Amino acid sequence: MAEQVRVRRPNVALRIPQVRFVAQEAEARAKSGLAQSLQRMSNYFLQQAEQKAQIEGAEYGALQAPTQKQIIDAVQDNEAVELPGGKTTVFGRAARKAALEAASDELQFLAKRKITDITIDAQSQQLAPDEVATKIDTAIAGFSAALDEASPATARALRATLGIYGNAEYEAY
Repeated sequence: MAEQVRVRRPNVALRIPQVRFVAQEAEARAKSGLAQSLQRMSNYFLQQAEQKAQIEGAEYGALQAPTQKQIIDAVQDNEAVELPGGKTTVFGRAARKAALEAASDELQFLAKRKITDITIDAQSQQLAPDEVATKIDTAIAGFSAALDEASPATARALRATLGIYGNAEYEAY
């Protein structure tokens, strides 16, 4: 029979020379550092512009918030309160938020005044407690409904606050 010959690989590691482009690597590092610096600078200016837009939007929203008459008309007509601003820009969101806060505060004031008037009238007319509770609940629902479309979360918070106040007035009655 024929002998099998096994070929062994030599234990010598082959070293392939590597070509390094030192000048290009240094240039790439410098450009990378420059790009990072420009990115930081750009982010800084964008942040400054965003803060300016937020401030200007909040000022605009506070100045353009619905007036007491507009809110009363919206509640009487069972319509949503019109708010300035929008949901897409920083300026618009800030304006809308400021106007929403102002409208919510105004609605809360008007509703509390209405609930107090209801209890005073009920005491003078000696109404039944069930009637008073119904009138208070109706007032709370009417005033809160004005914010349902604009901001359901704010409308819910307003309902809760007015519910607590209305309950206290009812208990006092």
